[in-house]
Amino acid sequence: ARESFREFVSNPADPITDPNPPYSGPQDYREMAQRSDVLVYDSEPLGQDLEVTGPITAEIYLECDAPDTDLWVRLLDVAPDGAALNLMSPGLDVLRASYRQPGRGPRRLTPGRIYKLQLPNLVTSNLFRRGHRLRVQISSAFFPHFSRNLHTGERETESAATRKARVRIYHDPRRPSRLLLPVVEIP
Repeated sequence: ARESFREFVSNPADPITDPNPPYSGPQDYREMAQRSDVLVYDSEPLGQDLEVTGPITAEIYLECDAPDTDLWVRLLDVAPDGAALNLMSPGLDVLRASYRQPGRGPRRLTPGRIYKLQLPNLVTSNLFRRGHRLRVQISSAFFPHFSRNLHTGERETESAATRKARVRIYHDPRRPSRLLLPVVEIP
C-alpha cells in the first residue's frame, strides 16, 4: 500500500501568530491557509445544512524529525466568500507531542516513527450552512496562545536553543488521520 502524507516545516523563529488575539468568538482566519507551515483540508461545499454540536476528537498520525513538536488542530466554517471562521477556543485545540500520554510525563519523539496522537477534548457547536465548507487546519504553533515549541525536547525555561522541525501528517488506509464530529440530526 502506498503511503500518503502531507508535510510542513515548523520554525520556532517564525511561529504562526494569531492575527486576532484580543478578540473572542469566531474570527476570520482565511489568511492562515496561505502559510506553508499550515496544512489545510477542505470538504466539498455542503449540499445541505449540517449541525455539529458537542465533543470532537482528532486522531492524527504524525511523524516528526525532531524530539518534540506541538499539534494544533482547528475546525473552521468556510463561507462561500472565503471567510474562514475558527470554531474552537485557542488553547483547547493543542497537544504537545512529548506529553501525548497523560500522567506519564514528557517523552521525546523518535525521529522516523509514526505516532497516533489524540486530542479528545475539542468541543464546538455550529450550524454549517448549505454551500459552506468544513476546514481542518493543522500546524505546530499558534502564538501567543501557547508557548513556542523549541523542537529540541528541552523546556523553554531551561534552554534558548531552537531548531526547525519537519512534520508529516499521514492519511492513508493504515493511518487515517481524522476528525470525529458529533453530527446532530436537523429535523
